[in-house]
Formats: sequence, structure tokens, C-alpha cells
Amino acid sequence: MKKIRLKLRRSEGPSVATTEDGHQTLDSDWAMKPGPSGHEVGRAEKRPEKRPGPIGGKRDENRRLRAAELQDAALGLMLERGLLVVTVDDITSRAGVAKGSFYRYFDSKEHLIERLFAPLHERLDEVLAAAQLEVGGARQEFELLEAYRQLAARLQDAFVAHPREVLLYLQEARGPAQGDRRPVGLLEHRVSRAAIDLTRRAHEHGLLRAVDPLVSALAVVGAAERLLYEFLTRGTGAAASDVAQALVTLIMDGLWKSK
Repeated sequence: MKKIRLKLRRSEGPSVATTEDGHQTLDSDWAMKPGPSGHEVGRAEKRPEKRPGPIGGKRDENRRLRAAELQDAALGLMLERGLLVVTVDDITSRAGVAKGSFYRYFDSKEHLIERLFAPLHERLDEVLAAAQLEVGGARQEFELLEAYRQLAARLQDAFVAHPREVLLYLQEARGPAQGDRRPVGLLEHRVSRAAIDLTRRAHEHGLLRAVDPLVSALAVVGAAERLLYEFLTRGTGAAASDVAQALVTLIMDGLWKSK
């Protein structure tokens, strides 16, 4: 009888981890490829944990540029159509890359949106941290006024540096903070809580009228955001710095305890 030798080729597959109760789970870095019907099938595609090439090298720079191109394409589309309507297919088509390339840089559309707002989040944290110290240290009306003027100036600088991201935030901030809109919702919550906290600090020193900080703070945020949206979409004929300072003066004139 003629012997037949079978040559087995080892194929790549997901790593398997065993939990404490004995169950086996697939490596979370594996993503199932959709079949022709759109359902997930058994073959998986490994996303490397680390990208090749040193940080700051040519390949790293190329990755950053491609990620930036995808973010720019997504931002433009979302401003045109709305955040929820835009798909990964739309983004890759606008950027001129294959859909599979998207997942080399982002885990999902929500992940891209998080990255899109990350610089604004970081700048906002710096601005609000400074404002908390200045407002908290104010004991006289002129000190509080100067603290809010500094806050307005710093926010204006942040908005000038990221005008399209701010505009997308203003468009989407009032929707449910779920799914792809979650990063916007987190930013909206950060802004609202910070405004309320700053107002409470001013109340602690008896510098503002006895109005519920929740009411006055959110009224100020609403007015500021409405004016900012108008400025970014239509212009006002005035410089951004003049608009910001005029708004601070108007608001504080109405909130001073001595008035």
C-alpha cells in the first residue's frame, strides 16, 4: 500500500486565553472579517499591537499623516451631513483610501471622534484648571471680573486653534451622549460641570447674586455657545476677542451682587 504523507501548514490564528473558571477566550485584538452576507465568519484579521518603525521615524510620521487625513475627511463630512449619518465607508472614500486601512489607525468611528476632540479636551482642561485657581482666589469684584476675562481670552484662543472641531461640538452637543456621539457628550458634560463649579466658587465669596449656580452657569454657557456658533458660521463683523470680552461684561453686569 502506498503511503500518503500530508504536509500540514500552520496558519495564524488568534491567541487563546484561559479564564479562572476554565473557559477559553479569543484575543481581543482580533477582529472578525465579514462574509459576503455581511455576517461575521470564522477567519480573523490580527491588528498588530505595535506599529513597525521607531517613534518619530519616517514610518511613524506617515502613520500620523494618514490618521490626520482620515480625521480631516471625517470632520468635513460630519460638518456637512451630521455626525451620525457619516459612515466609515464615507470617510475612507473622502480620504481616498481603502476601508481596511481605516482600522489600522482607529478601532471604530467613535475612536476617531475621540481622537478628533482630544486636542480640544486637553486645551480645555488647561484653561479650566487656571480659571478654578483664579476664580477661587478672587475676593473682590474686580478680581473676579479679571478672572472671567482671562478665561474668555484663553477659551477664545482655544477656539481659534480648533474652529471646525468647536463647530462640530456646537452642532452635536445637544444630542444623546451615546455611541458615536459619546465623545461629544463627554465634552459637553465637562463644559457644563466646570461652569457650575466656577459659579459656586464665586458664590462662596459673596460676589454674585443669590441665583442658583446651576441656573446662572448654564444660562451663561447657553448664551456663549449660541454667540460662538453665530460667530463661526456667519461672522459678526467684530473681532473674536471683542465679542468674548463684551459677553463677559454683559453677563457680569447682570450677576454682580452689588447691582
